[in-house]
Formats: sequence, C-alpha cells, structure tokens
Amino acid sequence: MVRYPRGDEQLATLAARAQAVGLLLDTLRLNWVDLPEPVRHQTLNTCRELTGERAKSPE
Repeated sequence: MVRYPRGDEQLATLAARAQAVGLLLDTLRLNWVDLPEPVRHQTLNTCRELTGERAKSPE
C-alpha cells in the first residue's frame, strides 16, 4: 500500500481508483487496449482532472 502525505486525499483517491480499475481489468482478463476508445479517453480525462492536469481534447 502506498502512503501519501496528510492532506493529499485527492492523490490517495486517484491511486485507490486506479488500483480498483486495475483489479477489475485483471478480474475480467482485459487489457487497457481492450477497452473502447471513449472509455479510455474518459478515464484519462478524469485522472487528469483529479491531478489538476489539463485534459487534452481527443484527436
């Protein structure tokens, strides 16, 4: 388990969600590339929003 500095709940939440997505993909025996492109884009955009990075528009 990764520990984060106190007060960085947003980063801890992002890490927990990323781990949950990874476990779900492992359980379903899926790879990132197996997900539909819109799902991948939305997931990346959500992660970027949570970390404060500007979301890139799909090309």
